[in-house]
Amino acid sequence: MKIKILFLLLFLWSFVLNAAQQEMLRRAQIYIEAKMYDKALGTYQEILQGNLNDWQRSIIEFDIGNVYAEQKDWVKALKQYSSIPLGEETSPLVAEHVYTNLGLAHYLLAQELNQKEPNKRNYGRIVYHFKLAGIAFAAAAKKECLIQELGGITPCLVSKELEKLQLATKKALEEAQDKLAKTGGKPTQESKPEIAGPEGLLTKIIELQEQVLDESRLSQKPNKDEQKKVLALADQFIPMVFKEQNEKFSKEGICQSSPWGEVIPHFDEGTQAARQASSFLDEGKRYLTQAISLEEDALTAWRQSLESMKNPKTPKGSCFAGQSQGKSQEKQEKTAEQPASSEEVLRFLQQMNLDDTITPQSIPAIKQVDKPW
Repeated sequence: MKIKILFLLLFLWSFVLNAAQQEMLRRAQIYIEAKMYDKALGTYQEILQGNLNDWQRSIIEFDIGNVYAEQKDWVKALKQYSSIPLGEETSPLVAEHVYTNLGLAHYLLAQELNQKEPNKRNYGRIVYHFKLAGIAFAAAAKKECLIQELGGITPCLVSKELEKLQLATKKALEEAQDKLAKTGGKPTQESKPEIAGPEGLLTKIIELQEQVLDESRLSQKPNKDEQKKVLALADQFIPMVFKEQNEKFSKEGICQSSPWGEVIPHFDEGTQAARQASSFLDEGKRYLTQAISLEEDALTAWRQSLESMKNPKTPKGSCFAGQSQGKSQEKQEKTAEQPASSEEVLRFLQQMNLDDTITPQSIPAIKQVDKPW
């Protein structure tokens, strides 16, 4: 049976908003209908800046998740729904809507992955998202029963739509688990040619984080020791970059603002996410879902970093005016016109605690400027 997927929209007119907020809310709904999603998101964020109680704020944040869902951006939708605090004091109606849409986002993301080229890593992700969809739908069913109980309706009758989603998820999960079992149960790494230098190290970091993420999804157990291995490898990246640039500076009198001005911010973002994931894993299984989400964030940022390394958007340039003897005045003046970003990137690298720092006396003092990221 084909499941009719509906993202449940909550009518917001029943709770008190001031006139300006009501106008912004109407405007956001118009933007959504016109598929002007960026404007809708901006309007919702503007509403959140106002004076809202926790219940009102949860509903606005829920609608932001719906905007991402309308765009089929399941990853952002999942992050948004997951960020909404749901406790005992949360309205059962709000919680039921959030859990339902959280389950739908996991379910549809798993379906999307299932339509891609089959491979062992995909099967692991599919199983993981179908599992979480089932958990979310079960939580939504409990909230439905609570709403009925508060209304004096017993015994509980879960809605047919939610029952269908639960059955469809159970069936899809069993099929995905069967496919994963036939592949040997674990994703495998294809042998690839060894790449030297920072690019090779970052490739290894990404591969190891992918393995840890796969294991976390499949076992549903904290893989904290393996995550610490990822961080240990990541800690070698900046020193390797700095060493390579020092060698080039010593030999050629130049250093590169590109690609590091693009690479390092993405790498740092990924490393921070990986460290946060490690902290959650240290706390045990109860924070496993948050840790997995952060591991995914780390991979996204590190992949962007690797892409920037391979295909930088800005051309390579030297950091300072020619310092070596024999360089023409023309070259010195041309190099001196290089933008400050190159000096900022070098300064970032030089601040790393390295034993092999090289500072030739001929290098002019680096300007004290803020980092651009």
